[in-house]
Amino acid sequence: MADSKFPSVPSKDERAACWDARDDYHNCLVLRKESEESCKAARAAFEKACPASWVKHFDKKRAYDRMKQKIYADDKK
Repeated sequence: MADSKFPSVPSKDERAACWDARDDYHNCLVLRKESEESCKAARAAFEKACPASWVKHFDKKRAYDRMKQKIYADDKK
């Protein structure tokens, strides 16, 4: 019995589509030097393909990973 308070779990195909959309968006940001304005279409596709909680998680994870890369790069100087 499904509880309406909890969203359904994405299927395998939906998860794969989400991850592909996330990767497309992140690649767009890299190619366009982090220009969110240039990647609006990719961002919209990412938000459409993924649950909102996943989008929030992936955004936070990317920001954290970029911060770690910057710290490691600064340490090597």
